[in-house]
Amino acid sequence: MGDYKKCGSVVIEGKKRTLYSKVGTTKKYVQRKGRMMNVIKYKKMLAKKAAVPAPVKRVKKARKTPKRRGGEGDESKTGNLLEHVMKNISM
Repeated sequence: MGDYKKCGSVVIEGKKRTLYSKVGTTKKYVQRKGRMMNVIKYKKMLAKKAAVPAPVKRVKKARKTPKRRGGEGDESKTGNLLEHVMKNISM
């Protein structure tokens, strides 16, 4: 961390951050991921991240009736097994 000196702390977006300043300047910096970052740019970055909405998860609706499965020909379409049996008997 070269020529930086601690110059206080501040709460940014609910987190307590230590402020640093370079020797000979008035700009303030925070340490982020092991590197120094300007406080103004840091606040803008956090605001930009907060502005992006989270993706909405879709909820599947439950079926009111169970799925019909199996069967042959007309029976599966109409769902009336009795008519299908009677047609086969009369033939």
